[in-house]
Amino acid sequence: MISTSGDGFARREHRLVRLIEQRLQGDDSGLVGNARVRGLPEMVRRHGLLQVVAFLRSKGADAAENGSPGKRGSGDCDQQLLDLLQNALQEDLEAVPRSEKGGVCKLAPADLAHLGEDSPTEYLYLNESAIQVAVWIQRLAAARADLDEARQVCGGDG
Repeated sequence: MISTSGDGFARREHRLVRLIEQRLQGDDSGLVGNARVRGLPEMVRRHGLLQVVAFLRSKGADAAENGSPGKRGSGDCDQQLLDLLQNALQEDLEAVPRSEKGGVCKLAPADLAHLGEDSPTEYLYLNESAIQVAVWIQRLAAARADLDEARQVCGGDG
């Protein structure tokens, strides 16, 4: 369904990686090394994009409402993960030729609530794209965690 060949895919992948890396650079939100980030691809595969978005929204809202000190910043982390997922998915959509994505070209957060009502094909496309985006987020966060650990072992930023 989603093209994975040619220069268009390489450019699309490069844009996506660059966006995610920028968000993880100097990450003080806790996304790097976060359990939800590590499990994100499997969450999207098992439950679908809509369920994952609803879950992250509810966890972020619960933490903000309760202000649970035991899980410092967990709500912020959930919200930042949701923002990163949506921004990366939008970046991915913008990089794909319109003919390949069944008319999907813009993804506003409000659109997620009604996704799939009019076009199941659109939802399937976005869900597949979300799985790929989640894999990139997971891989880049893991690489960033490894880099941070190596820097600590070496005793510096080099």
